[in-house]
Amino acid sequence: MGDFFIVLSINVSILFLMFLYFRGRLVRFVKSNLVLDQIREEVDMMIIEMNQTTNRNIGLIEERLQYLSELTAKADKSILQLSRTVEQKKKEVLVYNDLKKRAPMVHQDSVQDFPLELTLNQRVLQMYKDGISKEKIAHNIDKTLGEVDLILSLELRKEV
Repeated sequence: MGDFFIVLSINVSILFLMFLYFRGRLVRFVKSNLVLDQIREEVDMMIIEMNQTTNRNIGLIEERLQYLSELTAKADKSILQLSRTVEQKKKEVLVYNDLKKRAPMVHQDSVQDFPLELTLNQRVLQMYKDGISKEKIAHNIDKTLGEVDLILSLELRKEV
């Protein structure tokens, strides 16, 4: 009977050691599952946060693209207006050059030198009475045609 208790105690000891071993493995397995669950939760939260950040960044990029598109459209309009203006100025220069070629050349000899003691109004009136055109008078005294007309109208009224 003594052998029976020895064998029984050995079996109980072996069973107890097996219990401890499997209990430890079970605890590690359960703990690892808990850790894995925590890791999964953290990864899920990070993914959600990254998705929100990505959506916000995409919204900002879309806003900037729209703003750049508007600026590009404005710049295109400005460039178009500028090119039209340049073309118009080129045409004006061509017309001016053509008129310049067609207009008779005014020689300084044809306009008499009037004494500088005369006032501007007197010189304009004298040139007009000498038969010089208003355009030539304006060119000679470096004034506009409107100014020459005004001077002549005032001076001619004085004479009447």
